[in-house]
Amino acid sequence: MRYQVFFVLFLLSACSVTGVNSNMGDYAKKKVQDNIRKRVVKRYSSYQVWELNASLLGHVETDFCQSGYSDSVPSQHWMISDLEVQVQKLGGNGLVFDSCIVHKASANCFSYTKCRGTAYSIPH
Repeated sequence: MRYQVFFVLFLLSACSVTGVNSNMGDYAKKKVQDNIRKRVVKRYSSYQVWELNASLLGHVETDFCQSGYSDSVPSQHWMISDLEVQVQKLGGNGLVFDSCIVHKASANCFSYTKCRGTAYSIPH
């Protein structure tokens, strides 16, 4: 019986200094962090943030340049998710989405998309 207790204590102490390394890389790590960040943020209307007595944190925007005709273009949902991540990085938990504007054929881009919103901290 004493040996079993000693063995269990040995295993527990050995595991306490064990680290976990992964080959997921920075891209996967950032993707996981961003998914967690955007889940904290909810979308509101301007009227709702006024009713909730929210604190303005600032404006957020994201953009994308489609450099060639065959290049893929992110969806509006993806662009708004990026805005939500930015809101959380500012310390907020509320986003008032403003707009996404697509410009066709600019100087360097086949199409250029810019989305904007406003970050708020909503008291709970």
